Amino acid sequence: MNGPASGSPTGLSAVELELLDALDALCGSPPVHATSAALLARLDDEAGIAPRHAYEVLCLAAQDHVSHLPLVDGHGNVGEHPDGPAANPRYTEVRPSPVGQLAHRHRTTGGLGLPIGLVNGNVHLGGHRPAFDPRRVLATVEHACRRPAATDSELCDLVGAPSFPSGCGVGVDLAALTAGEEVDLECTARVERAGDAHGGRFVISRWPPTSSPHRAARAIAARSADAARARPFPEIDDQMVAVRDIAVLSSRRELVVDLHDDADPERELAKLRTIHGVTTLTRTRLPAPLATLVRRHASRDRAAMLAALGELRDELDLRDRVATGER
Repeated sequence: MNGPASGSPTGLSAVELELLDALDALCGSPPVHATSAALLARLDDEAGIAPRHAYEVLCLAAQDHVSHLPLVDGHGNVGEHPDGPAANPRYTEVRPSPVGQLAHRHRTTGGLGLPIGLVNGNVHLGGHRPAFDPRRVLATVEHACRRPAATDSELCDLVGAPSFPSGCGVGVDLAALTAGEEVDLECTARVERAGDAHGGRFVISRWPPTSSPHRAARAIAARSADAARARPFPEIDDQMVAVRDIAVLSSRRELVVDLHDDADPERELAKLRTIHGVTTLTRTRLPAPLATLVRRHASRDRAAMLAALGELRDELDLRDRVATGER
């Protein structure tokens, strides 16, 4: 149920749409926080969505490091910290985010679908659709509204390559992806060196959408030279990393890797980048060619879509000002 809901103009999944409907009913207008447990009970009773699955989608919908446009505003530990799972749903509260409110209002009052599903993708939910830069997507849909004769290549160039909120590196056959083909998507964390010529330290950040500091730390620990000494497989020594210590900086979503003093940093860097979690490889595809997806949004009521895009852009501007401390 991670794919787009049948006929959904937003591109959101059926679970995400049910989630927004339930949040609207529980939280009212203007929305107030409701317990996650109450929301999960409603989804189970009225939509038949099992609480465990619903809570996973709910928590991810509240995390701005996996979604460009979070649909949910969470209160309490809804899993945004990499040092542990989300708290029990009895102890967390949620309400629709401003973006979630916009998506629900336009879908239910005018059948208008903001391109939120196209922006967020669903790779972080185990799906196949990558994320794209929100401002570029909004500008492209606006361009298609104002210039219906725009070419496919023009629209694809305006959207650009997949882009994830963390800022991780992305490698993909863009021409094949935008044509609707299934391709490999390689996402790579940023690895920066901080140390002396021999040995030294690496700081890893900007994680792929399906990774985190703790997941990568476990994978690196399993590939450490110290771990290899406990195994009777000397032939795999060349794959082991000369790690002396690993530390997770949870508040900054960073992983610090200290090497042994006699380690060759360039050699160890190359090994680190091959470890799953530092680099991830998944199969990805769009439900239709990219230009077709853009036109689906632009072909609806163009005047209403332009106004709705303006609302969403205003929300992005406000969020950016809050993030930088501006008023």
